Amino acid sequence: MKTVLAATITATTAAAFAITPAAATSLINKDSRGYDIAVSSSSGGGTNRTSINGGTTKSGICSSLAATCTIVVEGVGEIEVPGSSNVIIRNGELMED
Repeated sequence: MKTVLAATITATTAAAFAITPAAATSLINKDSRGYDIAVSSSSGGGTNRTSINGGTTKSGICSSLAATCTIVVEGVGEIEVPGSSNVIIRNGELMED
């Protein structure tokens, strides 16, 4: 009975990890100033416009289920990343984390 229970727990735990999606894209602003941003993803839904304050992080700005996410930071530039990657603004430049 213990062997069956242990096997069931192991299988359930493995299944939970297998279906857990990767983390969604976060935008990390290492600069002291804020920026206006626009985010669109390959999964559709149009373009979302928002802003990010200096020294803050916006979590989940693009779904981890999206193949790609395009982030436009006004006055900085544009970057396209997989939906599970993070993006950093540092010294007025965009980079994938």
